[in-house]
Amino acid sequence: MAYYLLVALKGPALELACTLCKGSESNYVDLVKVLERRFGSERQRVRHRAELISRRRRPGETLAELGQAIRKLVRRAYPDSGVEFQEEFAIEQFKNALEDFE
Repeated sequence: MAYYLLVALKGPALELACTLCKGSESNYVDLVKVLERRFGSERQRVRHRAELISRRRRPGETLAELGQAIRKLVRRAYPDSGVEFQEEFAIEQFKNALEDFE
């Protein structure tokens, strides 16, 4: 199974996998763990949370565009949370994004 995963990888993921494979026989589980550590969703969630907290309304950006951008970031930052939490959090972040707008 590791072979099929290796064949499907490209770019930095392939480079990382090749580095791992040199000198030892890797199995599928080990390969997936290494890839998740490097490119995993938790790392993405942290990045989206940071972006969400610092998000401000940009010059020329409509309120609808800002709202959509914030909803998208909330879904990506908190994918396992319920819809009610996501909407409430998005509203709070929307308010925060408006505070610094001039």
